[in-house]
Amino acid sequence: MQRMSIDDRLELAANYGEMEMYLFLWKKTISRLEKGGLTIKKIYPSKRTGEYYCNISWEAVTYAKNQANTLYEIALEAKNKE
Repeated sequence: MQRMSIDDRLELAANYGEMEMYLFLWKKTISRLEKGGLTIKKIYPSKRTGEYYCNISWEAVTYAKNQANTLYEIALEAKNKE
């Protein structure tokens, strides 16, 4: 069985109606997700250098219409219509 990617975990959480998630992330992953519009709050560093326990939120994600390619973006669009 393969490990789930960070993107898969975020999509799974969004599928259950969550708007944030807590995960251990590496610096490079944090940068990539922040560039994608997600809000990352570093809670504390782990014992491994360059890794942090983070709160990842996609509640305030903004993107152009018709550019929703992932489930959490689609869920956000549906929530904003309510």
